[in-house]
Amino acid sequence: MLTYQLSKLTVAILMISLLAALLISATAEAGTERSVSTRSQPVDQRTANGIAQISETWAKEWGAKNLNALMALYAEDAVFLPANGSRVTGRAAIRDLFEKALAVNASELRIHSKVTEQSGDLAYDSGEYEETGTSSGVARSGRGNYLVVFRRHGKDQWRIVEHMWTDAPSTGQ
Repeated sequence: MLTYQLSKLTVAILMISLLAALLISATAEAGTERSVSTRSQPVDQRTANGIAQISETWAKEWGAKNLNALMALYAEDAVFLPANGSRVTGRAAIRDLFEKALAVNASELRIHSKVTEQSGDLAYDSGEYEETGTSSGVARSGRGNYLVVFRRHGKDQWRIVEHMWTDAPSTGQ
C-alpha cells in the first residue's frame, strides 16, 4: 500500500513539474515575442528632434551656468556618470556636483547628436561633444562622447535618468 501511495505521489509531482515546464516554456516564448516587438527602433523625426533638443538644452544651460534649468531636466532618481568613472545618484547629489563644477568652471559646450532611439517609455541620445572651458584662469579644450537615457514622464515630457560622458584623448597623444 505504501508503494502505491508513493507512486501516486510521484505521478502527481511529475504532472505538476510537467505543467510548470509548459508554463515556463509558454512564458519564455511570449517574452521572446514581446522583446522582439518592443525592440528599439529609430524614432519618428519629431520625437528624435525633441529628445536631441533636450541634450542641446542641457549644453546651453550648462554654458549659462543655469543650475535650476539643468536640474529640471533630470528625474528624481537620475544617475550621472562623469568621465572619471564615479557614480552620482539622485537629483540632489547631481545638483551638488554641478554646483561645485559650475562655481569654478566656465564652459562653451557643443554637442552633435548621432543616434536617437526610443522603446516605449525609454529613449536615448548618443553623440559627440566638443568643449572649450576655463578653470582657474587656465583655458582648455576637450572632446568626447555622451549618452543620455530618458524616461517618459507624463504624456510628452522626457526626463534624464542616466547621463554619461567620456573624454577622448587629445589629438597630440
